[in-house]
Amino acid sequence: MQRHWLVWAIAFAFVSPLFAQVEQNGIQVTITKKTTARNDTRTYYNEQRINRTMGLHVVVKNVSMKPFPAGEINYSLLVLKYNYSPSSYELYSGTQPLPALKVGESAEVLIGSAQISGWADIGERRKDKLDYKVVVKHGTTETAVVKSIDGFDAIAANAQKIGPDSH
Repeated sequence: MQRHWLVWAIAFAFVSPLFAQVEQNGIQVTITKKTTARNDTRTYYNEQRINRTMGLHVVVKNVSMKPFPAGEINYSLLVLKYNYSPSSYELYSGTQPLPALKVGESAEVLIGSAQISGWADIGERRKDKLDYKVVVKHGTTETAVVKSIDGFDAIAANAQKIGPDSH
């Protein structure tokens, strides 16, 4: 009996970092990282340069007993660059419309576009780290907020803004 629980605990430890799921105010939000473009190149027989564009795959589901009107998803993608000391962060942000949701209905949205770079060889792998904050809004009310790390807002305040909302 003890082995059964140990196996589940180990499996959950490996699977849980792959996605985030939060339920707040009748909305269930599931977020997974998604590679939208890959342009990796092999420089030597055992070394690879990583060059990818990543975003977030967001599923918003209405789990309440009332319909939700159309809203929007505000997102911020924070990229920790692997090759800088002290740490260097880039911030990509934007807004995506969210359709109205009936009871039990869900909507899938692909949001954001951040550049991830790095390198890998036989013994080591270094690449940029992607963290995020997603806010689901209906009108002026924040219905759900999902952050991948604590202290996201403090780090994002000092990050270099990249993209169309960088003014």
